[in-house]
Amino acid sequence: GKKYCAIRGELLPQHKKFIRKKIVSIILIFGGSDVQKITEKISYTLQRFYPKIRQFVVFGPGVDQKTVAKFRKKKGKRTCIYYKVSPSKLRKLMKLSDLAISGGGQTLYELSFFGVPTLCIQTCKNQRHDICGFHKKKAIFYLGKSNKKDIFSNIILNTEQLLEKKVR
Repeated sequence: GKKYCAIRGELLPQHKKFIRKKIVSIILIFGGSDVQKITEKISYTLQRFYPKIRQFVVFGPGVDQKTVAKFRKKKGKRTCIYYKVSPSKLRKLMKLSDLAISGGGQTLYELSFFGVPTLCIQTCKNQRHDICGFHKKKAIFYLGKSNKKDIFSNIILNTEQLLEKKVR
């Protein structure tokens, strides 16, 4: 229902979120698979505009190893890659992150649980309902569908707004 959501037990317990003055790290996470293959493009965009911000790039089990290996060779200095992470490692990454860029699936609930401000990108049709609900409650910043041409400029515009602590 609207009042409750199932969170994986491995992600518990939750502790109070510390909000830093500046964004130090961003987590990029698009669930089990990155069907649209936007994770890499978003990471490169962030590297170009925010080279001092650390990135935690999380690839789920649905992403093939060749894609991850190829990205490892091109990643920036401040980019850390995680592949098929355990729930306890995911909890640590979410707690360390000042901002998230995510798809609109179950991960939205988990990021919300940890109090991580989230820029959300719709990567498939079945995410629409959840995204609308989160957006209506002003719990996420909805950037649009992943196939839209302005998605990368929306990432930069919204990240700029969230650089200020009071907005986060």
